[in-house]
Amino acid sequence: IIQKETLSEDDKTKLISVLSKLPTKDLISLLGDDFKNYKENNIRWDYDYGLFKEFLYYIHNRQGIRQIIKSFNESGNWMKNLCPTKTFLKFLKEKQIQLEPSSKEDKPNIIQDQIEEINKFASVITKVVDNNIINTVIKTLILKNPRKYNAYDIKKWFFLSDVSTRNQLKRMFTETEYQKYIRTQTHVTITIIKEIAKKKGGKCHTKNIKNAKSRLHLECAEGHHFFPSYDSVVYQKTWCPQCNIYVSETICRKFFEKIFKKPFPKSYLDWLINENGNQMELDGYNKDLGLAFEYQGIQHRKKAFDKTVEELHKIQREDAHKLKLCNENNMILFQIPDDEILPYNKMQEFIEEEYKKRTGKTLKNIPKYDYHEFSIYENEFAKKFRDYIELKKGTIITPYFSARKEITLRCKEGHQWTTTPNSVYKDNWCPGCAGNMKGTTEFFRKIGKEFNCDLISEYINAKTSLLYECPEGHKFKKSPYWLKKDKEKIKFLCPDCKMDIFAKKFQNFIRKKGAHLLTPYKGRSKPVTIKCKNNHVRETTPGAVYQGNSCQSCKK
Repeated sequence: IIQKETLSEDDKTKLISVLSKLPTKDLISLLGDDFKNYKENNIRWDYDYGLFKEFLYYIHNRQGIRQIIKSFNESGNWMKNLCPTKTFLKFLKEKQIQLEPSSKEDKPNIIQDQIEEINKFASVITKVVDNNIINTVIKTLILKNPRKYNAYDIKKWFFLSDVSTRNQLKRMFTETEYQKYIRTQTHVTITIIKEIAKKKGGKCHTKNIKNAKSRLHLECAEGHHFFPSYDSVVYQKTWCPQCNIYVSETICRKFFEKIFKKPFPKSYLDWLINENGNQMELDGYNKDLGLAFEYQGIQHRKKAFDKTVEELHKIQREDAHKLKLCNENNMILFQIPDDEILPYNKMQEFIEEEYKKRTGKTLKNIPKYDYHEFSIYENEFAKKFRDYIELKKGTIITPYFSARKEITLRCKEGHQWTTTPNSVYKDNWCPGCAGNMKGTTEFFRKIGKEFNCDLISEYINAKTSLLYECPEGHKFKKSPYWLKKDKEKIKFLCPDCKMDIFAKKFQNFIRKKGAHLLTPYKGRSKPVTIKCKNNHVRETTPGAVYQGNSCQSCKK
């Protein structure tokens, strides 16, 4: 279009559409001024190279213009997104700096190449065109290292391949601002999800993902399966909805039972039927008091847990219908909002105020309850942890939520402190006792006896390996943390005895086929040399033999 003799209105529209993708509005306004100057549409690019002469030359000769950029920045100006603006052009004029265009023969190729490059470049820049965070960081780096960076480094900055930029972002801005920026730049990968799941003690059953909106199949440490989006897990830090809802509902029930001194079990009443004729439930109900509560998780007020808009509206209709039925049957129903709106430490106050509003009565002499002291649930993980604490003669003060959630403990000396189950498993015990761990050596000696092995060293700490000796005289080391964490999964304590057992098993297996093992067995995937019944010698692995791999010479 630019090389045409004249520009039609349609040409102008198309040209503006292309140029509007540039990362600065100043260039567009500059283009507008030029159109006013050339009302007769007599722009002839072959002779008049002024429209974007400076800009094209700037990109084409970026190596030679760095010192000019440095001077421009040091004068108190800033080249937004590293593009020349009117201020920059004015600066060049004041300093009497002439930017000579390339040769006339190169102009058509330069124009075509640079417009293509601008379009690619602009598609990336527009992602953060109004992002002051990245602009500030780039400005800082340019001023500190004017010879090191050029305009095209911004491409890798946008995708955070530059570690110094990423670290500088973390230092300069809040976590929320940083995560908001990262969300638009980081490439999605299933590896991130697998790492998060591993840290939370869960599993990722999804193998591949396409983008941040992709659905995942995850399993939490409690065995619940759920299907969140990549975005919600990585950026919104959400996890298993069932665990969260169960704990919240149970905390809510505990508050009602403490305040009213009555049980509030989950209930199904004959008249509590939805519009489709299906039975509805109440999270908690006491017949004597005529009170009920419904804990309304986040899925009651907005799309969550893979729910569609239609499903959200259905939930909200059922909530309204349930409230109507309770009113018609002279029951007071408390609808408790989720913990984003009503934190646990404000729940008691909310219940008491709501009771006064609904009944006109004030609850008196009600002590202030701490939800941390509630006994929530005792699953297999909680029971395992409780057994371990009892072995140390300690006491659990606050409920067990998960291995990574804080919990308050008390040692046998009466010291109380807050930690996490994971930390305790690593032998980080009472700080008040300052490492007084009597009885710990006996604990590991007992584990050894279960496998007929003797502990021949003393326990020092979780990082120092313990030395055992098996009945065959093999001496070996084991990690205290591994022994405690995986005690139930251990089948063989001595690695040498374990290897001997598997070696005998493999030898018996190949003897039945008439073959002989010529080299020692070192593991299922380690190479071994075998002689078949026809005296052919081959190298293979025990794993391959178990899977049916046989002598190729015999087959021939």
